[in-house]
Amino acid sequence: MRRKFPHFRAFDRLRRPYVAVMIIVVIVCTALIYATDGDYSLPQTMYSFAHICLLVGLYWHPTYCACAIIALSIAAELAPEAMFMKQLWCLWLAAGLLGYHRRLRMAFSLLLIQTLIMMMSLSDQHQMDDWNVPGVLSFNIICAIMLVVGYALAEHQEADRLRRKAQERERLAIEQERLRRDMALASRIHDSTTRGLALISLLSEECITDSANAKLPDVLKERITLIGSTARSTLQDVRKVIDVLNRDERDERDADAKGESTSDEPMESMLTQLLADNDKHMAAIGVQGSSVMTSSASSALTVSCIDRETMQEVRDLINQMYTNIAVHGARGTDAYHVRMELTDRALRIREFNAIGRTDDRLHTGKGLSMHRTRIMAMGGILHTHGEDDIWTLQVEIPIQPHTSSHSSSFRR
Repeated sequence: MRRKFPHFRAFDRLRRPYVAVMIIVVIVCTALIYATDGDYSLPQTMYSFAHICLLVGLYWHPTYCACAIIALSIAAELAPEAMFMKQLWCLWLAAGLLGYHRRLRMAFSLLLIQTLIMMMSLSDQHQMDDWNVPGVLSFNIICAIMLVVGYALAEHQEADRLRRKAQERERLAIEQERLRRDMALASRIHDSTTRGLALISLLSEECITDSANAKLPDVLKERITLIGSTARSTLQDVRKVIDVLNRDERDERDADAKGESTSDEPMESMLTQLLADNDKHMAAIGVQGSSVMTSSASSALTVSCIDRETMQEVRDLINQMYTNIAVHGARGTDAYHVRMELTDRALRIREFNAIGRTDDRLHTGKGLSMHRTRIMAMGGILHTHGEDDIWTLQVEIPIQPHTSSHSSSFRR
């Protein structure tokens, strides 16, 4: 939090530090006027002391003390056979605080009475020997200006408070609209996607059961089994998304903390297994290729050492990369090559595949563009290029340390 007065720690504990500073300055001016005036009589001493006491009280009771300061000045003009020094700074501060607290009628009434009393006292040379009509008018006009300035400052702060309140209401309205949209998305995903995936999973199980009697080839049985396992895995991922859409941000962080990112599995092993699983899926649909993983990272680099968002993006990007090969790539052997390099600082991916005929029913054209946006926000790069029927993908993702205590086990 930014300090209001970086060089004076004592002011940080005050609710109204600026008022306190102005009061201190005026108290110093009042004491200097008393000290330089040369009149140390008992009435003058009591008059100055009363002003200082009222100035101190301005911090806790600004309205009452400000009115008392102006009233004391009026009473001093009516005192017979006595001449008191006009406490200009006290009166200006009192007028400004009355305006700040919106006591306009009271303040203008007191200033008007003060002006009339001072004008009437001009004939008494003993009481007003240093004043004239222009001086009296100028002094009280300045008091009125201070009153208006205090009121304008209060109105400005009130307008700023109302503006922030309106912005907060707008932000809450946007947040509520987003929550309603997420609930609608969760409902649509649940009603359509989960139904279709569950049906695929059940049908694959029926096909496996029937294949025992139909004597299907083992390759076909493996493909049917893979269809079922892929549908069930995808169904679990969809349900996780639905849970996130139906939970608040704190529940989402708690769920993620208990999930994948807290694993102590080495990063290299996780990526190697992910590549092997995707190679297996690609081979099942007739696309043969190679995926190679190399690592120069420390053995202490585990999944728990990586920032949760970075870890999720790595998994999603790799799966999306193989999905694009299946949708856009050519069939046959040696159809794609994936080279992945892991260091303590970054993960680099280079992928090449032969371009085939795209199935428009499976093509959305938004996958890599969304990944590019997220990776660039992390400080990484994602480049794609197509030439001579060869598609090239180059990615570099910075490895971000996890903010939890798990990251303490990894030191670069």
